[in-house]
Order: sequence, then C-alpha cells, then structure tokens
Amino acid sequence: SQGFIYVVGTGAYEGILQFNQKGEFLGYFSPNTRSLSLLEMFQNLFFSEKQKELLLTRKPKPVENIDVSDKDLIYAVTQSNEKERSGGDANSIKKCNFAGVNMFSGKSKIVTEANFVDVAAGYNNNFFALTYTGVINEYDESGELLFSFGGRAVSVDRLGLFSKASAIDTDENGFVYVLDSERGYIQVFYPTEYAVNIHQAMKELNSGIYENSEKIWHRIQQLNGMSRLAHIGYGKSLLSQQKFAEAMEHFKTANEKAYYSDAMWELRNQILNRYMPYILIILMVVIVACYIKSYIAKKNRKPVVEGRQLLSSDDKSFRTDLNFVFYMMKHPIDGFYYIKRGYRGGFLSASVIYILIFIVFIADRLFRGFVFNETDLTKTPIISIVISFILPLFLWVIMSYMISSINDGEGTLKKIYISTAYALSPYLIISPIVTAISHVLTLNEAFIVDFGWNIAVIWSAVLLFISVREIQNYKFTTTIKNIIL
Repeated sequence: SQGFIYVVGTGAYEGILQFNQKGEFLGYFSPNTRSLSLLEMFQNLFFSEKQKELLLTRKPKPVENIDVSDKDLIYAVTQSNEKERSGGDANSIKKCNFAGVNMFSGKSKIVTEANFVDVAAGYNNNFFALTYTGVINEYDESGELLFSFGGRAVSVDRLGLFSKASAIDTDENGFVYVLDSERGYIQVFYPTEYAVNIHQAMKELNSGIYENSEKIWHRIQQLNGMSRLAHIGYGKSLLSQQKFAEAMEHFKTANEKAYYSDAMWELRNQILNRYMPYILIILMVVIVACYIKSYIAKKNRKPVVEGRQLLSSDDKSFRTDLNFVFYMMKHPIDGFYYIKRGYRGGFLSASVIYILIFIVFIADRLFRGFVFNETDLTKTPIISIVISFILPLFLWVIMSYMISSINDGEGTLKKIYISTAYALSPYLIISPIVTAISHVLTLNEAFIVDFGWNIAVIWSAVLLFISVREIQNYKFTTTIKNIIL
C-alpha cells in the first residue's frame, strides 16, 4: 500500500507496525484505544507516570489481523469481550484511511463478534470478518451488516462449518476462501443470486444510477419481502430521486430512523416552500386573536387584594376547576393556597386531570413521531407502561400523607390528592405539544423535543415541591426533608 508494509505484531498494543520499502521501521499505525474506568480515573489523580505504565490493564488490546484493499484502505479486527462490545467498542472492526483515522469511529450500530481472527477486503467496497468459530460477517462500505454465514462444526462434519477457522480471503469474482487450520483445508463460498443482486444494487446506488438500483432493490424485495437491507436500499434509491414520501415508508418498515429523518427533512422543506404564504397568514391571524383575547381578559380581570387575585368558592364549578390548571402554571403559590382553602379544585376535577395526564403519558410513550419513539411494544408490555404511571403517583400521594402526619403537616389525604394532580399541570399542557411536534421534527432538531420534555418534567417537579410546602405549611428545609423521606 503506497510502498508501505503493515505488520501485525503479537502483543503489540501500540498499534500496527509500519515499514517502508527498505524494511525500515517508521512507527505504529492506528493504535487501538480504550476508555478509562472509574477506578483508573481515580488512579490518575494520585499515580505517577511510571506507576501508570506498570498497570497492564490500562493497555489496549492488540490488533488481531489486517487486510489492505485495492483503494489503500486498511481493515483491522480486534478481539473484545461482551462488555466492550455492549459499550460501543470502536476497536472490534476498523476501517482506516492512509492517515490512520478510523472511518467507523463514532458509528455505534456496527454488528461485531467477540472472537474475530481475520478480515478480508471484498471486490465491491465490501469486506468480510471471520471468527475462529467459523462465523463469517459481510459488511458494506459503511459498516452495515449484509450477511452472516458459516459456523462451528460441533458434532457433525458439514460443508460450510469449521472446527477452527483461522484465515479468510476473497477474489475478484466474489468468492470467499476460508482456512480451517485444525482440519487443514480451505472451503470456498460463492455468492448466490440473492447476494449478487444485493451487490449489484449497492454498486448501482453508489455509482449514482438510481433508477437501475431501484429496479434491482424491487426485485430483491420480491425474493425476500422482509429484508431490512432491501427496504433501506430501496429507500435510498427513492430518496436520491426525490421521492421522499415513498422513501420514508421503506425506512420506517426497516426501522431506520436516520435515513427516515433525512427524507422527512427534504419532504418538509418541499411542503414549507409550497405553503409558506398560507402558513404566515394563519400565524398572523392566530397572533392577532391571542392579542385580542388577552386584551379582553385584562378588562374582565378580578380585583387583586394584597398581591393575590381574589377568588372565592362562590364561582367554583367543575369547569373553573379544570381551567385552573392554566392558572396554576403561572401562579403556583396562589393556586395551592386556593386549593388548600377549598376555593378551587375538587376530587372529581383532580380525578379527571389524572385521567388526562395518563392519556398524555401513554401518548408520550407510544405515539411520538417515528424518529423519536423509543418504545417497542413487542418488547414492552402495555401493562408495564400503565404500572410505571400509576405506581409512582400512588406511592407519592400515600407516602406524602403518612410522612406529613408524622411531621405535623396540615394537608389531608384529599388535599394532597388534589394538589398533586394540579402540580402536574406543566406536563399535562406541554407534553402533548412535544408529542405533536415530534411528528414534524427531524433528528437535527432533537434538542427541541428533549428541551420541551425536560421543561415539562422540571416545571412539574418544582410545582410538586411548592405543593408540599403550601399544603402542609412547611418551611423550606422541612419540605426538603419531607420529600426525601
């Protein structure tokens, strides 16, 4: 590769050895890295550099094997344990450029194995990684797993299985050669029609021939309609042809959120460019209407006595109790005062608010936009979602009452039940907005969803704190103590 020679040294944790054409050692190439544990971070504060060098566990694992492609890209594999792989180990499979930079760095979705022993660059920008148990993984140029085949011959001697696989190589026809060092022979694998179609579709896609790629991907889907790879490839072809809505359907079927987000970004731009004048008109009408409503509300505002808006139980009704959630968000101290006095809030209205909050909670967990929906109903029973809502609220209300009874609190069980419902007003109001906008936002705007949700939760937590303080008539320190207990 460019006149350089790359050598894997046994136990050479410093990296791949690099030599020039004369055999002169130039240095180490693309060394593996490792993250420090909490204990090692603590040791850094007190240990000297000499003491750190004596700690063998600090050294990264050496590279197991390498291969160089015809484009001078260096593929390297390293054996790792389950903990390292679950933590997103970046050393298991590396694709390094001429400068030694790992092109897969930061990519967490690469499917890896613990016992890689060799790697081989393919003829179509793909590559193969081999484990000593005989499992062969084929990846595309971006590190996506294409196929996995082979395996270990445990009790039977069958073609395609190995006793101890030790080396792998490929040729220009796509044939894969694997050495079984224990049995002393090489097995040859050739691509099936399905694999040939996959490779051809990817080649056409990467070459910019999107229409041909779309046709091939469609043919692959006819062979295997459940192929995630086929849906992603088909979606990429449609995306490149600006068929964004169709591409989103295939990305959603494949559960591919990154490309779905890209397609939605482009589709949203199309819609905004087409309907922007109408959107601006509607926005102006809404702003004017809000201004008029605010002006009328100021005219009809009740008198204020000693800084507190005057309310009484005379105008108390189920409707005013429900609307009180908006007042509570702006004036929580006054709001809890009125709840304590019985001027606002009731058992019925609080129960309805709990039901509404439960609906909002379910919507937040299950009905966010595809890009931001992390709940998989196939793995998460609905009953566990229901319990995760009901149990914390039940414990909060009961424990607050029991602890306040011991600490001379003034709040009754009914008042705590009602005030807790109103304390969750920010979550009730903001969370549906976050859920709604998650359907039109992309991963680039994920911070908006996170920010909105965090505001709703933190705001509600602050109101819960105020509710305990006002309903129980505690001081600040006593409130903290009550909540901790």
